[in-house]
Amino acid sequence: MKPLNFRGRVLLSALPVLLLTAACTASPQKETVVRPQLSGAYTVGASLQYGESQTAELTLTRCGKGNWDAEFSEPQSLSGVLLTLEGNAVTASYKGLAFTVPKSAMPAKAMLCILTDVLDSLDTPEGVSCSKLEDGRLVCAGDAENGTYTVTFTDTGILTGFEMPSQPLTAAFHDYRAGAVAGTAPQSGESSTAQTTGSTQSGTQSGTQSGTAQSGSTQSGSTQSGSSTQTGSTKETQRSAS
Repeated sequence: MKPLNFRGRVLLSALPVLLLTAACTASPQKETVVRPQLSGAYTVGASLQYGESQTAELTLTRCGKGNWDAEFSEPQSLSGVLLTLEGNAVTASYKGLAFTVPKSAMPAKAMLCILTDVLDSLDTPEGVSCSKLEDGRLVCAGDAENGTYTVTFTDTGILTGFEMPSQPLTAAFHDYRAGAVAGTAPQSGESSTAQTTGSTQSGTQSGTQSGTAQSGSTQSGSTQSGSSTQTGSTKETQRSAS
């Protein structure tokens, strides 16, 4: 058997690569337009990795477009700190006490601004184009002012991941909850109920007191009337005897 020439050896070594390329071409990622669950108010836990091996654990709350709260549980230096993002303004507080955003929170603040801007941009009525992976997950890729990004969702559109390599910034999301957030101010319906209950009790007490007063007046009037009748009868009897 004649040995393979140089060209034959090159083709033989390239065969695995060609087969792999053909396999990938045979099952491309499917493009689909979806509306992920990013509109309205929601709360989600987030694990951030950013910068030079920096990490943070926090609860991210979207109150509305451009309006976010981020409460940290880790690192220890930021535990309990609440950053509020309203448009271009960022404020900090700890247990209700407002203060200047600490220097230790500046890198996290910058990453949160990037992350929330992208999530807000994906909240559109027409939906966003996503690639559907074989496991059912949805991946949305795009370009932002600070670099290219990918956002990952479940097959039902729930947020699970974010990545922007140029920062670098990655986020893993968990415990998504849609709607109002616990710990907010009482709803108007609850206040109305309390006011109505208070008014009813007040009205009942007033009515009871008024009724008692009227009853007392009636009794007093009856007593006075009885006394006058007895006095008149006594006078008539004295006159007859005279």
